[in-house]
Amino acid sequence: MGTIVAPDATTRTEGDLLLVSISLPSLRKAGELDLQLAPDRLELTAPGYHLVQPLAQRVRDSEATAKFDKKKRVLTVTLPIEEEAAEAAVRAAGERLEAARTALLKAQQAQQAAADRRSAARAKAAEVRSKASSQGRTGTAAASAATGAAAGAFRGVAEDAGGDQAERTEKANATALQAGEGLAAAGGARPLPGWISWRQDLAAVAFIMEVPGIVESSLCVSVQPRQLRVAFRASAGEALRDYVAELALAGEVLTAEVRHHVAELNMMLVLAKREGVMWDRLQPPTDAGG
Repeated sequence: MGTIVAPDATTRTEGDLLLVSISLPSLRKAGELDLQLAPDRLELTAPGYHLVQPLAQRVRDSEATAKFDKKKRVLTVTLPIEEEAAEAAVRAAGERLEAARTALLKAQQAQQAAADRRSAARAKAAEVRSKASSQGRTGTAAASAATGAAAGAFRGVAEDAGGDQAERTEKANATALQAGEGLAAAGGARPLPGWISWRQDLAAVAFIMEVPGIVESSLCVSVQPRQLRVAFRASAGEALRDYVAELALAGEVLTAEVRHHVAELNMMLVLAKREGVMWDRLQPPTDAGG
């Protein structure tokens, strides 16, 4: 008996259908394969091949269809997704989006607390300098020492606040992007136009705009089932700069399920997926329309 291998298989959604494409380069004809379906998995046996493919969504296996492309040697199995599973995925996406929003709000509150501590330290330093001057001290060294002590205290508070804020922000962002089943753990970060990265889980896809000083009032988001356009302005020091990105999406999203949250250093934009499956890539291949 020859070697048995597991063929390459990819899944994607089109509306309420789950499509599984299986590459079988050495298969001569469709009559040589055996396909077994269940609501949560697919099993294929053919000369030299054996595959057990779990399905991310429950399907109506009795309504499945299969087509073998002899030229490409690819078997495509089309499976209708159960409506209950799709609705459950949307509900789960909403819960995870709310958890992400809560985590980012806490990070913003921590940033404000750090800013308040820095302001208090500055005020204390100014008070010490003013007091030393009004008392008419002739001991320059004493006044300098007092001012230096206040400035040192300010630096200590600022460094402590900055460190705490950075740590809290990092943890909050990580929590937000790993909410529920874990946007970060499941999909991993993928590079986009320089200042954007993305993460995903079964129910949602998140875009992280790594741009500080985003002006929330300038934000303009346009979402179609398979396309996203985002534009906004951000301040680099005192200068304002425009940012625009248009992205074609490999899977469909719910245009009504879009949330965003702007923080001091970045912004997160989260969209619920139309079907609760992992995308093989963010954007469709260039020949997807062919």
